[in-house]
Amino acid sequence: MMNLAAEEIRRLTRKVVELDRRLAQATMPGTVAEIDHGKRQLRLRLGETSDGRPLLSPWVRWEEAGGDALLKVHVPPKVGALMTLHSPSGTIGEGSVARWSTYTDGNAAPSTAEDTAVLKAGETELHLKETGEILIKAAQKLTVDVGGVAFTITPEELAMSKRFRAKNGSRPAHYVGGVDSDGDLAIDGNEDLLI
Repeated sequence: MMNLAAEEIRRLTRKVVELDRRLAQATMPGTVAEIDHGKRQLRLRLGETSDGRPLLSPWVRWEEAGGDALLKVHVPPKVGALMTLHSPSGTIGEGSVARWSTYTDGNAAPSTAEDTAVLKAGETELHLKETGEILIKAAQKLTVDVGGVAFTITPEELAMSKRFRAKNGSRPAHYVGGVDSDGDLAIDGNEDLLI
């Protein structure tokens, strides 16, 4: 009888050790070490081996909003980005997914505003305020394209790809050297509107 009890205790001990291992592997922090953008997969550096070599995860997908969702989002990770390897079963492998980590002192949030959602990519920012205001910040260029008709804003100019119509406008702009409907030649014009 004692041998049976001892065997059961050993079996339960092994089970607890296995469950502890799986629980420890369910969520593991790491940094992006390698990326295959074509396959939409990456490997995380989860630590180091005893001889100092990087301990890498297998190739896994990174989590993004997709499927048949109303809003689809593409946010490619960068090497060195903080992520968490999520393996619901506790077994790292095909079912594992890399999830974005939280902000840190070395990777601050793009805003601390309570009434504004902010999307930031490099030097470009989109601010969506509860008041209904939208602010777009772009250091180099902003292009708005509707059906192939666009306007582009740079630090130097606002350029239109088609006709620009001012509020209730119905006539061409007045410019130096232009001839009006009566045949008169214009000697002055709006220097801020180039046509």
